[in-house]
Amino acid sequence: MTNQLLEQLRFSSNGVKDGLAMTSLIDEAYTQQIALNHSLEKYLLIDSSKVGKDDFSSFCDLKELNAVLMDNKDLEKKERIESYVEVIS
Repeated sequence: MTNQLLEQLRFSSNGVKDGLAMTSLIDEAYTQQIALNHSLEKYLLIDSSKVGKDDFSSFCDLKELNAVLMDNKDLEKKERIESYVEVIS
């Protein structure tokens, strides 16, 4: 995979805090970083319950994404994410 380029990547995370997508496993974070580094378009898929949730390892800065896809259940959390990147609901 490291020699190929992905046109579009859609991925998830265990939590998003301070503009960073996070996961609990270092190996998963490493794999996600490889995929992100080889993708033209990057979209994070989360629900609002993940916003503000901290986890063990960060692997992605939201400012590097094309957009975040998430629900509209909590407008305050949506606005927090919008301070970093476009949110598609």
